[in-house]
Amino acid sequence: IRDSDMWLEFRRVLFRSVVLYSQLQFRLLNLAQSWKTMAKLVAAITKSVGPVGNITLILGVIIYIFAVAGMKIFGDAYKTDNSGDVPRWNFNDFWHAFVMVFRILCGEWIEPLWDCMKATSPLAILFFLPAFVIGNFIVSINSLVGQTSVPMKPSLATEIQV
Repeated sequence: IRDSDMWLEFRRVLFRSVVLYSQLQFRLLNLAQSWKTMAKLVAAITKSVGPVGNITLILGVIIYIFAVAGMKIFGDAYKTDNSGDVPRWNFNDFWHAFVMVFRILCGEWIEPLWDCMKATSPLAILFFLPAFVIGNFIVSINSLVGQTSVPMKPSLATEIQV
């Protein structure tokens, strides 16, 4: 079998699996519509996607801004250490900077801060703390909007708990 034939067969199998998976999802949604409580839950989730999506977009912009700022401030400071390797968490390129800021938002900021302070100076904390505070503020607003965007009736809440 030639490589092109194998690639063509792989694409056919992949297409079939995607089609079958999407059909399965549609069947599950139709089944969910037949249950009264499930239909209410799906409606509540559908209504809350819009506001949560907007704040998620804002969070992405905040991460982008801090990643680019980190690349400009710290990008040249990360050099190879004694072992000849650049620290794993660095601001040398956009991908690493983006993942670094995402890691800061997740609460894992001590190790990257320590590496950054070794590479530059203790003033690096002036970048990490605002990224942590502003990012977590946006995340907390996101969770608040997700909880309050669709008011639930007390009867629905008790039906879901049962």
